Amino acid sequence: MNFNTLNEFRHEMYGCFGKAKDALFNLVDALSSEAGARSFPELSLSPFFERSWASLYEALEDGEIDGEHLRKVFVDFAPLPQAGQFVFLGVDTSNLYRPEAETAEDRTLVPIANLPKNTHAASPGWVMSHIVLLPTQAGQGTYVLDTARVASSELATEVAARQLQAVVAELLARGLCPVIVGDRWYACAPFLARMTDVKASCLLRVKSNRVFYRPAPERVAGQKGASRKDGDRFQCKDESSHGAPDVWEGTDAKGARLEVRCWKHLHLRTARWVEVSVIQIIRHGARGSVRDPKTSWFVWKGEQAAPLAEISPTYRLRYSHEHGYRFDKQELLWDVPRLSTVVAHPAFTDQMWSYHARG
Repeated sequence: MNFNTLNEFRHEMYGCFGKAKDALFNLVDALSSEAGARSFPELSLSPFFERSWASLYEALEDGEIDGEHLRKVFVDFAPLPQAGQFVFLGVDTSNLYRPEAETAEDRTLVPIANLPKNTHAASPGWVMSHIVLLPTQAGQGTYVLDTARVASSELATEVAARQLQAVVAELLARGLCPVIVGDRWYACAPFLARMTDVKASCLLRVKSNRVFYRPAPERVAGQKGASRKDGDRFQCKDESSHGAPDVWEGTDAKGARLEVRCWKHLHLRTARWVEVSVIQIIRHGARGSVRDPKTSWFVWKGEQAAPLAEISPTYRLRYSHEHGYRFDKQELLWDVPRLSTVVAHPAFTDQMWSYHARG
């Protein structure tokens, strides 16, 4: 990002702020410049933070941000490809743990990640849903395009679908072709049903025990009783239910044999009107472990047929989303501020931190 572009971006971002705009803007500068800060108050030591440390909390407690305007600014300044090309979006959630914040509003029990195998625990906290621009080359960072908190009365899939509808609309206006990449939590009927009105393709991972159905057969003349609503079962782990697939064979990045199988015109029972393709990837060079499986399953939803040769490299782009979360939390101190209310922790401030530091 050259100087003129950076200056324009800062001007547009400042226009998104309402109350406490100067404190918010100083906070952005501190986050992007104070590499030695290991706690939230230490950000006030940045030479670009012109106020006292208390203004850090004022920025988040009293600050106002126009979320729709800020989303548009993020999309405008993201490193997007040229019109007519594909753009890849990652969707996922991350938790902010608040076990001791008894006065924090609308906390829910969220699972604690990175525990030993067969260990499960939960902590009071908040769940944040993010839409990011995924890099197409290794080593590049993600660009946060939208962030929203998942309220206790909502599902993460509902919030993500609402976010994607807004982000995809911005990208379509620029002549781009969005492809949404998500993990197995999003390969469910509620999310797929909400994505029917979003003009974007979806590549989502699924569990090996998922069951799909083929289209219902036509009603036979003179048949008694109600017509069948679903056709034959398709169970991922039951090979006898698969039938003949479309097949593509090639090699992966390490030169090992790669086999991709695709079954079209399938659906979930609770979302019969959403047609998907189920894809199986067999990596003959994999170790067969949890982190390096030989067989993986995906669903593809889109107006165009699934690009079988691109399924594996496209899904690998999603791993950058995890690295982005690590950068946000370890370098940008995203989960460090301890604020007492949901309003005092505006979702779009999290976007601002991630995007501006990368810019």
